[in-house]
Amino acid sequence: MQDYPLKRDQEWGTLMIHSTVSSSVNINKVYSKKLIKSFFGLFFIFSIIIVLILFHREKNKNIEVVEGKLSIYNEVITNYLIHNDNSDITKYKELDSLCEKYFDHDLRITIIEENGKVLYDNRVNDLLLMDDHSNRNEILSAEFSSEGTDVRLSKSTDVEYFYYAKKLNNLYIRTALPVNADLKDILRVDYVFIVFLFMIFFIMSFLLIYVSDHFGRSIKLLRKFSVAMATGSDISDDIEFTNNELGEISNQIKKVYLNFKSVQNKLNLEKEKFIQHLSISNEGIGIFSNDSTLLLYNNNFINFINKLSDGKLEDNLKEYSRCININDFVKATNNYIHSEYKINDNSFHSLIKRNDQYFDFHFLLFKDKSFEIIINDITEPENRKLIKQQISSNISHELKTPVAAISGFLETLLNNDNIQKEKIMEFIGRSYKQVKRLSILIDDISTLNRIDEANKLYLKEKLRLDTLINEIISDLDMNLKSNNMEVSVIGFNSTYINGNYHLLDAIFRNLLDNSIKYAGKDTKIKIERYFEDNEFISIKFSDNGKGIPEEHLHRIFERFYRIDKGRSRVLGGTGLGLAIVKNAVHFHNGEIFVKSLNKGIEFSFSLKK
Repeated sequence: MQDYPLKRDQEWGTLMIHSTVSSSVNINKVYSKKLIKSFFGLFFIFSIIIVLILFHREKNKNIEVVEGKLSIYNEVITNYLIHNDNSDITKYKELDSLCEKYFDHDLRITIIEENGKVLYDNRVNDLLLMDDHSNRNEILSAEFSSEGTDVRLSKSTDVEYFYYAKKLNNLYIRTALPVNADLKDILRVDYVFIVFLFMIFFIMSFLLIYVSDHFGRSIKLLRKFSVAMATGSDISDDIEFTNNELGEISNQIKKVYLNFKSVQNKLNLEKEKFIQHLSISNEGIGIFSNDSTLLLYNNNFINFINKLSDGKLEDNLKEYSRCININDFVKATNNYIHSEYKINDNSFHSLIKRNDQYFDFHFLLFKDKSFEIIINDITEPENRKLIKQQISSNISHELKTPVAAISGFLETLLNNDNIQKEKIMEFIGRSYKQVKRLSILIDDISTLNRIDEANKLYLKEKLRLDTLINEIISDLDMNLKSNNMEVSVIGFNSTYINGNYHLLDAIFRNLLDNSIKYAGKDTKIKIERYFEDNEFISIKFSDNGKGIPEEHLHRIFERFYRIDKGRSRVLGGTGLGLAIVKNAVHFHNGEIFVKSLNKGIEFSFSLKK
């Protein structure tokens, strides 16, 4: 296969390097100035914002101090009015003496009704001269938020006050302090922080000059490096970039350039890896160029093409290589198509059969008229599909037998009114046996399907085998005694396994059930643990009964296989018992074997602990 073309990429890289060289000269000249201007602009805006935020915060803090002071006065007055009759206006005069003893001598106290009428003011003698106070800002705020403040010039006293009002039932208690020199000192904002901020601004400016100069040296080294790259000179080891962000970027560029020289070798190596991957792929893959040249293929592609063309490889490849569109390809493969194919504008897919082998065939046409052929041998899954179809047919046949019997019994009962009661009970009993047989058959089929297709549904747990085996023997005790059979369990003292209870039960129950049905009376059954290591337990199940003819041994684990079909149905067998045993053993990562004895049969199997 041809090497990957890198010439265009190299020319592009050289062009980018020249562009970097020319631009780096200009960047080196203006970098420091732009950096300084940008920093000054951003930091100046940032400083103004900080000043405004701190100024607003300081101002609010000072206002809160005054509000807190007036709030305390207001609270004292409120408590006084609550403990005295606040509807008695004469009591308000007592506030004058209270103010002189405990409050600031400049404190102004006003009591106002909800309608705005002033009931008391310690700074105004003639209250009739005072207008409606309901529209005052502090009163309006107190009405909606329980308290309010305002700073303004009083119309009554011609003095500027800091007002604080709070609502008490249907009255407003208002306290105020004149905005004099003392109060202005409290409200005044400290501007020291602004001076401190500008000092930081100038310090940062000097630091910026230092940093920009430091980065400028990095840019000079980067320029020297880019010139060396553009001219193809060797990069000398003495070019060491400064230990900053730009230096880190420059070192990364240096690494990229040094790695660039080895790109072609690495690409060739990756190409070899890809070819090796194709060589071990189970699919046959052939890639053709837009001029129908076979560019890349693996051994499976050649093998599959040979099988499809009866050994005429060269003619067949020529036939495919002439396919410049989907319709041409359909014509080339038309003689081999086994099933209906799917076709669209850029792909073709079909199932092809040649000499009892099945192939999944894909043809992909790309925009540049190159194309890819992918062939996959699906003979095995197709055969499994055929086996499933046969099993389905067997299931259908097995179901028909009990259903037909039940239908016949019921039809006889429905169409004959004069049947004797004994005969009716006989038909019902025989129908019941067929229903039980049908139920057992469905259970066995369901078990096999779950093992085959959904074995993750079977959970494993720590189980004691001797306990499980003894439980099964106890369940079958009546059948064993009726046939005069003895069961010996050997070597299972405290034997544990991590397995699925239902599948382990199915193994021993089906083997015992087969011996009871087919071994004959007076049979001795032996279940023996004959070997155990760190991973597996090996078990033998044998009886000295009638045994199984040698010619049937290789097929007894097949589904629905019966040695004596008539006798098996009479005894209620489904033909699935040993198939379940084999699959249950495989579920536990074991193997099972069978052999005939001089008298009887022996199953030996292993179970992973």
